[in-house]
Amino acid sequence: MKLKLQIILALSILILSLKAHGVMVRNFPQTITQPKGQVIHCFVSGDEYFSWLHDKDNFTLVQNPKTGYYCYAINQDGELVASSYIVGLDNPVAAGLQPNVQLSMEHISKNGYLSSQDEPDKTDLRPKSGKDESQRTLNNIVIYIRFSDQDEFDAKQVKYTNYFNSTADGANSMINYFLEASYQKLKIISSFYPTNNGNNILSYQDSHTRNYYCPWTLKNDSGYSVSDAGKMMRGRKSKLIGNAIRYIENQLPSTVDLDTDKDGKVDNICFIVRGNWEIPKAPNTTFLWPHSYRWYENSELRLGSKLVVRYNFQIEDYLDYKQNGVLCHEMFHTLGGGDLGRYDSRPVGPWDLMAEPWNPPQSMCADYKYRYGRWIDSIPKITLSGHYVLHPITSASNNCYSIASSKKSEYFIFEFRQKAGTFETSIPGTGLIIYRIDQSECCQNDNPDPTLNWIYIYRPDGTNKSDGKILEANFDALVGRSAFHNSTNPNCLLSDGSLGEIYIKNIQVAGDTVSFDVRFCNLPDEVLVSATSPLPAIANAKKKIETSGPVLIKNTDHVILEAGQQIILNPGFEVQPGGQFETNINSCGKQ
Repeated sequence: MKLKLQIILALSILILSLKAHGVMVRNFPQTITQPKGQVIHCFVSGDEYFSWLHDKDNFTLVQNPKTGYYCYAINQDGELVASSYIVGLDNPVAAGLQPNVQLSMEHISKNGYLSSQDEPDKTDLRPKSGKDESQRTLNNIVIYIRFSDQDEFDAKQVKYTNYFNSTADGANSMINYFLEASYQKLKIISSFYPTNNGNNILSYQDSHTRNYYCPWTLKNDSGYSVSDAGKMMRGRKSKLIGNAIRYIENQLPSTVDLDTDKDGKVDNICFIVRGNWEIPKAPNTTFLWPHSYRWYENSELRLGSKLVVRYNFQIEDYLDYKQNGVLCHEMFHTLGGGDLGRYDSRPVGPWDLMAEPWNPPQSMCADYKYRYGRWIDSIPKITLSGHYVLHPITSASNNCYSIASSKKSEYFIFEFRQKAGTFETSIPGTGLIIYRIDQSECCQNDNPDPTLNWIYIYRPDGTNKSDGKILEANFDALVGRSAFHNSTNPNCLLSDGSLGEIYIKNIQVAGDTVSFDVRFCNLPDEVLVSATSPLPAIANAKKKIETSGPVLIKNTDHVILEAGQQIILNPGFEVQPGGQFETNINSCGKQ
């Protein structure tokens, strides 16, 4: 128990000294070996702060530190410990064990396992000027690392060059992804070091074994301490990175601009580390995991004359498995975007690169394009009832709207996601995506609680306590989801359980656009329509609409009258041939 408490303390203090964002890995295949040689096929999920092994049925696995056997986990006093049931020998269902046994979110957050989800510099998480990003080329320096007990990388530089730099039409590469995501504003060019012949990879070989950069255990006495508040781990990592940078810095051409945004810092370094990551034997933290780091210590680590602050770590085996998906996820961390993945829920799911990256990588949401990429100059606000049309998120214009909710700190964003093209083919379906932004949870302080779901995508059966059907979040009449209001499934639920009081209907995809009608609920109880020129295109009220005097709908008019209870058309109301006139009793979804 003493060692367990020391591990938790080390993690808690470590996370205060730096900020890291790691990819949320789900179901990455692994093999483990029991003491008598039995090979177990399983999976790893998590990130660099909290990861766990599990089988195909989501039974959590941990290693018994005394026997060395991997066993099915149970939760004991808030901790994950090994049961007496051994993986590969015992049946967890017959033993009465529960799948998906995890540390509680309260326990994870309390003890510092979680990484911070965002790095806000301003209260709105955007640069103070709000200026749209102009065209820019970012030079990404890729450095290969292997350890003293490892052979050289296989001859696959051509494959990695294509992952990063292929500009062929339809190529699933990082350069193509960010050109599309940024509407041609950001071009990322990567160069590889130590310099190689374009086929055979050359790497910096460290003087230490791989185990030297893993946590200390009874079987790894060369590992770093887990009882010194992370000091040894940070020291070893810093030396590894520094030695690798110094090893290659004289190979950099003088023509490479390391600081294209002129902030005095290297734009980005991507380290590719030989082999696999640290397979978790119990809940643990490790820097041998795909992640992005930003130093906040007073470091003088430099490449040339530029300060090294932000860099990505890629682990060879996972890079080969997830390819461009993990490259783009970590690179968008460099640009400022925070993780949207969660251990125990899916508030965003597979609809965003920063939640569950796929390969090919799907787009990030419009809010992130606006907030961090600065590729969307503004998100237009809908304030009037009417008919609206959107182009796909891949279009540089007319790609999103926002609508205020009944709660001051929360609003809705609408964007059209089309399952087409090189990258968006990875999303579950085509349609209108509706999500809420809770500014009170993300934008009011410099250290937002990473357990809070400040972006939440609406989906059938989804509530603030249940994930629902996140794969069916796309709205479209063809899939039976053509409306969104207080009474639909999903409804416009806000974070506190209240309703957002909007009424969206007639959601319909037609080719490369999606259209929908917006009605507002915060309207007068009663509206009187009289002889006016021109008539309002839409008149609506919570209770009643009544006409007074001669009201003429001309052959060029398209008039909609909507009320909650009554629509009274008194004498004098007339529609000319060709005029369009609709009446709807909807009460903003409260019927």
